[in-house]
Amino acid sequence: MIQRHRAPCIHCAQHGFQPDKPGYLYLVIHAGLAAGKIGICNESSDRLTEHKRHGWTLIAKELLPGHLATKAERLVLDRWSDLNLPEGATRADMPQGGWTETVALVDRGMDELMNDFTWTVETCR
Repeated sequence: MIQRHRAPCIHCAQHGFQPDKPGYLYLVIHAGLAAGKIGICNESSDRLTEHKRHGWTLIAKELLPGHLATKAERLVLDRWSDLNLPEGATRADMPQGGWTETVALVDRGMDELMNDFTWTVETCR
């Protein structure tokens, strides 16, 4: 299993997600890769458009205060890590980045992914 903590510190990053601004927690899937991805992006970000351009389909999104979106994503990733689930995509599969927040649909089905999403949103509200 690849380490899931590859992004720069949220307090040090000069670009990317800004936890002091509202953000979306989102769940996308890629049929060709048979993978699901949890992620976060700020309201003004083109992140979801970029994923769509690379074949990902939006399944769910929830607007949260940025710090809670960060927490929600971490809860899902920790759950997947506790279950020892490998990533569902590779760096080569995702030139736009984000492969470390993926899981194979064979390992975590759509119902389970939706349950993860709903659970973390409810936990963080």
